[in-house]
Amino acid sequence: VGSLSMASCMVVLSTFFIFKDIRKLTYMELVMYVTVNDLIASAGFAMGSNDNFTFQCIFQAFVTNFNYLSSLFWTTAIAYKVWLSIHQLPQSNYYRRTHAVCWGIPLIVTLLPLTTNMYGKSDDDSPWCFITDRSDSPEWGILVWDLCSFYIWVWISIILN
Repeated sequence: VGSLSMASCMVVLSTFFIFKDIRKLTYMELVMYVTVNDLIASAGFAMGSNDNFTFQCIFQAFVTNFNYLSSLFWTTAIAYKVWLSIHQLPQSNYYRRTHAVCWGIPLIVTLLPLTTNMYGKSDDDSPWCFITDRSDSPEWGILVWDLCSFYIWVWISIILN
């Protein structure tokens, strides 16, 4: 799965860099950021199965969570930019604020589960690492971190879009 996604992302990025005229289109820069996030997240999945609670496992969980969450934020930013354009509203400092939100919030949200040691595999048969319940983590940890570091943001994006 990760390899096919990576190849698809490479096609989009190659198109962006080879054809200079396409870079002038309004939304192509935003599409490029989504593609970069998806490429890195796919590389995380392509790492394959790692031993539970190792550095590689935690790294995989961090990379995939951050990049998929950031990708979600960038797609919401595209929808917001379309809305601004349709309503002909001013877009001053749009990119500066968008970068801060689309990179900053996912980074903070992805760092938070590290504070309670919540990245790992849900079981030994799991093909990749994500937020999981560990013996030394609080009982409420898995629910709170699943919601706060991913699912709430998905629902907010759905509502906004």
